[in-house]
Amino acid sequence: MIIGIDCDKLLDSHHSGTHFYLLSIIDALIKVDSRNTYLLLFSQNPPSTLKSRLALNQKCHIKVIPKVLSWTHFSLPMFCVLNYLDVLFCPWHTAPLFIPVKTKVVVLIHGLEHKKSKEFWVSNAIKRSDHIVTVSQFNQSRISTRYHITNSKITVIYEGLNVNNIEVSATPSIETLSKLNNTQDFLFFISSFVPRKNIPNMLEAFAKLIHSGDTYASYKFVLAGEIPETQTNYYKDILEQTGLVTNVIYLGPISSADAAYLFSHCRAFIFVSHEEGFGLPVLEAFHFKVPVVTSTGGALPEVSGGAALYANPDDPKDIYEKMRLVLEDAHLRLSLIKKGESRVKDFSWISAATELLEVFKDVYA
Repeated sequence: MIIGIDCDKLLDSHHSGTHFYLLSIIDALIKVDSRNTYLLLFSQNPPSTLKSRLALNQKCHIKVIPKVLSWTHFSLPMFCVLNYLDVLFCPWHTAPLFIPVKTKVVVLIHGLEHKKSKEFWVSNAIKRSDHIVTVSQFNQSRISTRYHITNSKITVIYEGLNVNNIEVSATPSIETLSKLNNTQDFLFFISSFVPRKNIPNMLEAFAKLIHSGDTYASYKFVLAGEIPETQTNYYKDILEQTGLVTNVIYLGPISSADAAYLFSHCRAFIFVSHEEGFGLPVLEAFHFKVPVVTSTGGALPEVSGGAALYANPDDPKDIYEKMRLVLEDAHLRLSLIKKGESRVKDFSWISAATELLEVFKDVYA
């Protein structure tokens, strides 16, 4: 088979979860498949830093397709026709409006948290694809219900965990160490700061914790990730209203080395989102042997598999109680850490690539 992969958004300066997913799955596909040819499709020549991350060899090549009118909806399908692509893998929640009959299209739907303005393109991708891949049973159920798609057209393939990028021994940046200022007792959160991440309720819960007595008065809540410029004042107001100005350390976007340090030194990882299509940071916390408080919502219970403590994302009091419980109950902490160590072994990029290759074979057959 000749398998094309839409890699164009890897050129974007903003790196989403799909960005890291695609780099990892390409690397794993090349390891498990020596028979088929992979074409990594871009609208312009990728920079050398990106090329070095891609698993290029005799069976995996970069192809630059010049943009004519619309790259996704004109240039890409024309390339499929002229180069006899057997399978086109579209991992960005979108697919060409017009798809060549002989090219089978597999679409990855990471989740359904997209903006309303993107609904047409997501719907088009789902309905025009030959098969859909998603990363959790929670997503499969939502896709099936919302778009009236039978489950047989949707394959659930769990993500893996790239432990090579998150070594425990990694050295954090001087800037991060400076902001931590020798803080020993802290909770940790890392992700984007979009509304579904539920950061206001987690901050309200943390405020209850530090105001509950002297034991936790000096605790810090370390937050990492990018806050949209339009939301900066909103979060400043929350910190002032909850009395958390001196107890919250905001680091902004951080490196994998910084993340590794914070995971391995925090007292607990707090990730109580309203909804997640998967929830990779929870698995990262398991890898670093840290207890996790997460949400009863979305795919988080499915992915964590009973190895975390669960809180109602809509109830700051419940989140506070679970924070306190995971800090005070030594037996519970040890139990969660052991369960997390076991659970994280169920997720592998090699397994994910093997399953994805079977999807390609099935749609091509």
